[in-house]
Amino acid sequence: MSDKRYRKYADYGPEGIYPKTLHGEFDPTNNCEVPPTLDEQIKIVWSQLLEKRPRLHDSDILNLTGIADGGYTLEFGHVPFRTYYVLWLSLRNATVAREIKLTTEQRAFLQRHLHATASHLAIVSENEVLLGRKPIEGGYWIDSPGSGYLDTTHDTTHSNGICPFDQIIRREVKEELAILDLVEDINCLGVFSEETDGIAINPAVLSVARVEAPPSEILCRARGAEDSWEFEELFSVPFSDKRAIESIIVEGSVQSEVSSYLEEARYTTTPLAPKTPLLLALTGRQKYGPAWFQSIVEESGFEVTTGTIKREK
Repeated sequence: MSDKRYRKYADYGPEGIYPKTLHGEFDPTNNCEVPPTLDEQIKIVWSQLLEKRPRLHDSDILNLTGIADGGYTLEFGHVPFRTYYVLWLSLRNATVAREIKLTTEQRAFLQRHLHATASHLAIVSENEVLLGRKPIEGGYWIDSPGSGYLDTTHDTTHSNGICPFDQIIRREVKEELAILDLVEDINCLGVFSEETDGIAINPAVLSVARVEAPPSEILCRARGAEDSWEFEELFSVPFSDKRAIESIIVEGSVQSEVSSYLEEARYTTTPLAPKTPLLLALTGRQKYGPAWFQSIVEESGFEVTTGTIKREK
């Protein structure tokens, strides 16, 4: 079952907000630097990962350092992707955990300083939500295509500002799905992070995008996208099939109820990516209403705690 413990940094309500409402600030001098001993461990594990997955790319990604104005202003520094990814794996992968062996002091460091930030997006067309089967370390999971990490190369300006959030969110849609021209509107639903072993290091702006095209056209376009390799299969599930949507959220995986939407039934026990149950529930809140959302949260066993991130002085 998928991990369903979350930190809530901002919830923008059932209606959500437009991306232009969000404001970002970037401090290029605020680099999340790990202690030297831990950094050496990270480099060793990263090299091993590259041997198995040569497409992995190390770059500076945005690291959330503060959240203000009721969640409408996000403040960022940066962190190497390898640092975040290896430490994230150490919390979720037993093999990596044995190699990293986080000390109490290192865990405290993660709590204070590491909050690598992503955009996590639900694509909805003709009342159907797009999902995809994605390879990960040690297997697969079901994730939301059009999602990805915020990075300093694409998402900051030459004057060290943050690009408009509408542009940031749409970038991954272009790279993974090639349907940028079909996106009608985007609503940001909130800023949340999954929590693993008491640590939340990957906050994301969760959003929903409405697309003016049938799911079949999206699937066709996606085959020619720049980053189409990230997913082995794409499929969509209609919100009219309420039982299937609820099953996915509650079980934390794709079960037999949605096998008819997949090409091969053997994929029907694939677990969801950590944020996907919450993103589906928040997207469903717009469709079915707050009462349904509260009911599905209780049935799924979600644990949502309020989190704060304050800029280190």
